[in-house]
Amino acid sequence: MPPFDAATPSFPWSTFTVNLAGAFLLGLVLAVAEARRDRAVWLQFLVGVGFCGSFTTLSTVSVECVQMLDGPQRGLAAIYLAASFAGGVMTAWLGARLGAATTPPRDRDGARGSANPGPSPKAAP
Repeated sequence: MPPFDAATPSFPWSTFTVNLAGAFLLGLVLAVAEARRDRAVWLQFLVGVGFCGSFTTLSTVSVECVQMLDGPQRGLAAIYLAASFAGGVMTAWLGARLGAATTPPRDRDGARGSANPGPSPKAAP
């Protein structure tokens, strides 16, 4: 996909696509970590904030919107900003739903199994 060019009134598909992919991946990673009850918070930050944060960029969206607002593409800037925000929230939600649906939860001891094993057997008197 070609990079955004402020002189050409076209939607910045490259940045938009990368940001939606990163939002989806972040939702997926955090949902899987939650379902597994991983205690490695540093790993969540490394993958979530580190990788996904560097993979996506709000600053590029901001600069592209400013460039559109400085030119004749004000309507396109509004559409781009709204689509980026709404699309990011939606794809993060989809990633989180997919992660939660495909990851079996771990019990309190860290073993895979149902989240609610049911009542424990009563001890004999």
